[in-house]
Amino acid sequence: MLLGLTIIIATISIITLNSLKINVEAKRIAEIEMVNEVSDVLVRFTKWVSGKIVMLETSKEIIQNVDYDTLTNRENYNDYLDIGKDDDLISVAYIGLENGGFLSGDDWIPPEDYDARNRNWYIEAVEKSCTTISDVYLDVDSGENAITISSPIYISNRFIGVLGIDILIPDLNEKLNQLELNTDTYAYILTEEGIIIGHTLAPDWIGKNFYELEAIADPTFIGSLFDNEHENVTYKVNDEEVFAVTRMIPESNWLIGIAMKSKDVFKNYYISTGTLILNAFFLLLILTTIGMIYVYQKSMVSSNEILESRNNELSEAYKTINDINEQLDYKSKIDAMTKIYNRGSFDEELESYWNDSLVEKKEITMILFDIDNFKKYNDYYGHVKGDQVIKEICDQVRGLLEPEDFFARYGGEEFVVIRHDNTLEQAEKLGSNIVKTIYNSNMEHKVTPYGRVTVSIGINSIIPETDKTIGHFIYSTDIAMYQAKEKGKNQVVRAMTSN
Repeated sequence: MLLGLTIIIATISIITLNSLKINVEAKRIAEIEMVNEVSDVLVRFTKWVSGKIVMLETSKEIIQNVDYDTLTNRENYNDYLDIGKDDDLISVAYIGLENGGFLSGDDWIPPEDYDARNRNWYIEAVEKSCTTISDVYLDVDSGENAITISSPIYISNRFIGVLGIDILIPDLNEKLNQLELNTDTYAYILTEEGIIIGHTLAPDWIGKNFYELEAIADPTFIGSLFDNEHENVTYKVNDEEVFAVTRMIPESNWLIGIAMKSKDVFKNYYISTGTLILNAFFLLLILTTIGMIYVYQKSMVSSNEILESRNNELSEAYKTINDINEQLDYKSKIDAMTKIYNRGSFDEELESYWNDSLVEKKEITMILFDIDNFKKYNDYYGHVKGDQVIKEICDQVRGLLEPEDFFARYGGEEFVVIRHDNTLEQAEKLGSNIVKTIYNSNMEHKVTPYGRVTVSIGINSIIPETDKTIGHFIYSTDIAMYQAKEKGKNQVVRAMTSN
């Protein structure tokens, strides 16, 4: 009797401990999913903003290579300022001249008392002597809140004015709404002053100050979020608890957040515990079997033999539990389709590399690549073929890597390789090999200029220091990849901030 009670207590203890372990793992996976989502939204949104900056700087380069008289020949419908006609989210391009004049890409004529030299977008670009993004202001012409991307212009080494393009805040929020979010999450963007410039759940909050919203129980926590590169926070909106993951947008004083009502977090958590319930049922079945065997053999074997048999069975049960836990851990780190590491694993591995390199002063290199025109491929050939292309590319890249290289799916058709204690030249050589290998594989892609599947690659390297951030390292690598696409795709481009 005592032996049977001991077996029951031991088995229940194993079930309890295993349940707690799986609960902790499930909560960790739920948090990783939200971290992955905010990281993905951050990259896609900053890529969109960077595209506007590249558009402005491309126009600036053209303007700085014409003579002043040619540029100022037309105040309205100026051909050199016709850069936003194909972009619905850019209202117009213009130049505030150093002499007080004004040039526009459309028919807008400023009021008589208007002087661009007194506007914040003009002053900030002159003071910083580089491309800047202004604070939010009220656009007089449209009556909407807006921001301006502006940059100083020089012709023959002489400052002649500031080039600017406006983005209206409602249009910016429209872009935020176009980013694919999970069913229960929503996104928002705040300035350091607390102004809401984007909100996918409550668009009527746009333009308002977060600190002054009556719906927020205690908004003072927002200030501390701007002191950290990333933060997880819980707060109340209309007396409902909200869980949010926030990140700073590189090269700006903006904060982007992905939020979810806490009740939805727990709803998803309980949905994801099917494995836990199945595991508990399996162990209870083992317990029942052990009890039946014990009753049957009780009159046939000695107490010592029974104890040894029960111990062996418990060991087997515990081994089964460990196997299930290992499978759960593996599935949380691996991308299901490609069988390479997923975005959550990449974030953890890069942070580990970063912390080690802070101490060892060793170089980290990153190779970020994207399948060119992949949406067109899916539209033309179908998603089944698209999945086959992704798996084929992963197989080919794996054959080019060293055992110590870390290879992960960054998101969709984007992939990343990170190397520790490796030079930029070595990374560039690997990047070139990847481009050539994919090109030479001759996977058909009729709706591209090359007629075959190609990839564009951005490479970067860094020796981490306390004043550098992981977010900026990823951001500058992503911009390099974007530039590879702008230059014609099927090539490798170094990041400008590489060591």
